[in-house]
Amino acid sequence: MTEQELQKIGELQQKNNAVVAELGQIELIKMNVHARREAAEKYLAELREEEDTLGKELSDKYGSGSINLETGEFVPAPEEAAEEVAE
Repeated sequence: MTEQELQKIGELQQKNNAVVAELGQIELIKMNVHARREAAEKYLAELREEEDTLGKELSDKYGSGSINLETGEFVPAPEEAAEEVAE
């Protein structure tokens, strides 16, 4: 084989090794993204549970209604809506 042919084979091997390394890096990134997604989904489930718990506590304490977060004022639900919920 000529020197040029051997050099071309060596270059192709280097390029192949670089592609294999890149694919490995991509797989590691995918694994990290998957782990982060699972952690975020778990956190979201915990957050929703906290929201539900707080909503029930506030509803038990104040009844049905809404809260103005700017003023902290509780606005009771109209009687009709409260009666429908009770039924």
